[in-house]
Amino acid sequence: MRIAGISRGGLLGKIDCYYFHDCPEQFLYQCSTLTNAWPLEEVLQEKAKGNSVLIISDGGAARGYYDGMRVGDTKTFLQTLSTYTYLYAWLNPMPQNRWLTTTAEDIANMVPMFPLEREGLEDAVNILRGHPFPPGVGLDE
Repeated sequence: MRIAGISRGGLLGKIDCYYFHDCPEQFLYQCSTLTNAWPLEEVLQEKAKGNSVLIISDGGAARGYYDGMRVGDTKTFLQTLSTYTYLYAWLNPMPQNRWLTTTAEDIANMVPMFPLEREGLEDAVNILRGHPFPPGVGLDE
């Protein structure tokens, strides 16, 4: 599993893994079955504050459609996240050409999003180390 590889690599220190469906809203879950809910604000306060956050999600690209509500909810989440840390990036398991005309395309304008492949992982790690966001990417863009 790629998460295990990231953890063993030692670049990110201790890893806490949480799950969500479509967009992190009121709760994050400790299990992939979306059980063991934790309030989002509590997780951000205790785990994200001043730390690196890596999001792994297709951002809607797997379904191949656009969901404006999901874009808005994701922007709200990212605005909240940005009050706890500026060290966050997004890995998308779908190839970049599949992001076009989907929700993922708009999300990629708000957060550094990279394909889940070797080069994308390296780019995400650079963001998590404090490198600036790529030009044109940000919540105020």
